[in-house]
Amino acid sequence: MNGSKRLRGVSRFWRVGATVGGIVVIALVAAMILGRHSGAPGSEGKSAQPMPNALPAYTNAAMPTTAPPAPATAAAGRAAPAIGVPMPAGTTAASSGSRTASGGAPSSDASTVLNAPLPPQTIDQKIIRTGSLTITAKDVTGTQDAIWNIASAYGGAVLTSNTSGTDENVRADVSFRVPSERFRDAMDRVRGYAVKVEKEQSTAQDVTEDYVDLQARQRTLEATTLQLQSLLGKATTVDDTLKVQAQLNNVQSDLERIKGKINYYDTRTAFSTISVSILPVPPPAKTEPVTPVATWNFGHSVQEAWNRSVNGLQHVADALIAILIGGWWIEIPLVVAIILLARRRRSALVPVSAHESSDRPEQ
Repeated sequence: MNGSKRLRGVSRFWRVGATVGGIVVIALVAAMILGRHSGAPGSEGKSAQPMPNALPAYTNAAMPTTAPPAPATAAAGRAAPAIGVPMPAGTTAASSGSRTASGGAPSSDASTVLNAPLPPQTIDQKIIRTGSLTITAKDVTGTQDAIWNIASAYGGAVLTSNTSGTDENVRADVSFRVPSERFRDAMDRVRGYAVKVEKEQSTAQDVTEDYVDLQARQRTLEATTLQLQSLLGKATTVDDTLKVQAQLNNVQSDLERIKGKINYYDTRTAFSTISVSILPVPPPAKTEPVTPVATWNFGHSVQEAWNRSVNGLQHVADALIAILIGGWWIEIPLVVAIILLARRRRSALVPVSAHESSDRPEQ
């Protein structure tokens, strides 16, 4: 009995739960269908009508009675995302009113920067052109002055100019800028002053992608700066003020650095740089004289050999005579020493021989 009662209670509980679950599912499906119908294009005008039970936060907001096009209203501009896509009219007014009431909406300047129309996708290419020439010229200093005139005639300026060496070894180096559209003309003019072009090089660096990226970063940092300035004006404590000011300083530093890089690219792409090295014309090479081949004569060769041998004997005789006559102060003492040594040796040998003869027995 107890088991059957428990079984009936469990089955009753599952039936009630299944009934409640089915009702909930039906309610959810109905809500989804109603939501789709309310979001249809035909129901846009109805959603823009003010609700009788609106929240108090909307009472101070400027709610339009009709739904004008979203891009033409200031509320739509404030509620649109940073990429400038307009929101539906009904939701735009409500969201802008709630943000204004909570005090967290950015200033109108920041919204203007965030929602300003994006720059056109097709922009002029940013190309940095540089050229270098090594030329020879008869008049190095005169050619240097002429290149100065090229820079001024084309609306450019000389960056560096120096001269080294003297006389025939003088050398000049000039670096100047001209508008990029006159780059080829300036290169042709420099070639016209050369006796010979020893070396020429031209380069073109495309920085369009970096330039567009810098512009996007500048736009973002400018909007962030305006937002931080708005928050700085609403800060109520010293700690909040210092934190916002520190972030604002970092953002402004990054912004100034990006602006400087953009200005650098603008200048380098607007003006091209040309470097010229001017060398003197090398002097003509000296030709060495060629010794003609003489005809050979046997008798002449024998005579030349005999003359050389006689001349050699004459030089030897002259050397011996110079030694004998010039070295008398050595020769005379040497001769005297030799004579005295010979006599002493002779006198030493005579007594020994006599003593030997006396000691010999008679036969």
